[in-house]
Amino acid sequence: DECDYDYVLFDSSPRLGTEVTAILYAVDYALIPTVVDRLALKGVEATYKRYNRINKARRGGLKFGIIRNIYEKDAAYTKKAEPEILTKYGDNVFEAVIPKSLKAPSSQVQGLNLNEERGYVKSLKEITKELIKRIG
Repeated sequence: DECDYDYVLFDSSPRLGTEVTAILYAVDYALIPTVVDRLALKGVEATYKRYNRINKARRGGLKFGIIRNIYEKDAAYTKKAEPEILTKYGDNVFEAVIPKSLKAPSSQVQGLNLNEERGYVKSLKEITKELIKRIG
């Protein structure tokens, strides 16, 4: 029986095991959040290779987007790795980013509202708008 949902979100570990493979077979669009540094880009590359294999097996139809997470525009590691991710993945990289936030991780642990962290919340709203625009 098919259900009538506009969107269903799966959140999984970054490991490329059976769970992630099954999710990629089940979805139409996959988001890959990543820190923009050289080590994290290796993980994105591995995920992208898995994505390509699954997309080929599905005979197409799977799309993906990359979200730059814990983003520090002026950090040296970002300046080194960002051109590579933008060149390699082009339009699949979201324009909106999730900035590094000192309050966000501790507020989750303490059960506090993130509304005080206006820049962080604003970026999440921008990502949501961009995602909806991309997937329709």
